This record gives sequence, structure tokens and C-alpha cells, in this order.
Amino acid sequence: MTQDELAARPASGGLLIIGRRTNVNVTDLDSARTLSEVAHKKGTLFITNAEDYFITTKSGMPWHVIPDLVIGRPGYDNWLVARAIDWKATVVDASDAVLAVHQTGSDGNLAGWSTSDETLCINRNIVGEFDYRPGHSKCCPHVAQKDISGVTRIFRRNQISKDCFRIGRQPKGKDAKCI
Repeated sequence: MTQDELAARPASGGLLIIGRRTNVNVTDLDSARTLSEVAHKKGTLFITNAEDYFITTKSGMPWHVIPDLVIGRPGYDNWLVARAIDWKATVVDASDAVLAVHQTGSDGNLAGWSTSDETLCINRNIVGEFDYRPGHSKCCPHVAQKDISGVTRIFRRNQISKDCFRIGRQPKGKDAKCI
């Protein structure tokens, strides 16, 4: 399915396109003009439980029922993706088709986890216990990939991990870092 075909589909369950970032060490950059080249050569796609961008339409998600989660703190991304899948939205992982570069500095790639203030656990406090694993990018039912001619196509994911089907409460034993 191409982007045009996807856009022409009726939004029966909504649409959410998500993706992970590519981490690039700031010291690897000579100039902003080489950012894309350095990202392709030396960058690494970040972990599947950290989504960094969300593309949707105003009516693509039931925004009126989504709580006021804090962006940049643990859990908001996984909660949103898991719920979109649960709500039968068309959820697409575009990590392999869209280059989203994160320039890694001295604070590393987990800055959202390293805060010492009360906001670290704020999303967990808002939604309560929740199994965040089904909200990993690897759990998206669809994936966007570029074909050999450079056209982005969307496919149904061939295999989805067993962890992706555990919608509900988080297993017993809370992580010291909230999620």
C-alpha cells in the first residue's frame, strides 16, 4: 500500500504513524549538511520501547479520551501506541522509512529517565498500572518501508512478538523507574 492509497482509505479506526529516532553522536558531526549522511553511516536506530514521533489527523485518534500525559517522560509513547492498537486504529511503524535524527550529547540517550524530580513517574501516576510492552514500535501491525525505487510502501507486519498481545495490567513487581 502506498502513502496515497493509505490516505484514500476510510479512517474507520483512525490512523497513527509512529517511529523511532536514529541516534547520532554529536562528535561525529562535521556540519549540519552532513547530518543525514552521518546518520545513515554511523547512526543507530533507538530501542523499540521509545517512539519519538507521532503523525495523525485531528480525527485520527479519540483525543477527548486521552489523558494529559507528559511528553518526554517515560510511558506516554507506549501508552498512546498500545491504546491506538487496542482502539483498532491503523498503526504504522515508519522507523525504517523516515529518518528522525537525535543528536546525542553528554546527557546521553535516556535523558527523560534521568530526571530527579517528581515528573519521572507522572505518566504512571496518571494512567495507573499498565502493561507498556504492547506499545513498543515492534508491536505495530503495519510497517512502512522504502522499496528499491525509493517509494515508501506500507505493509502488514509478518510477525509480531507474543509480548505485543498482553494488553492490560503490568505484571507484578514494579520497576524502580516506574515502568
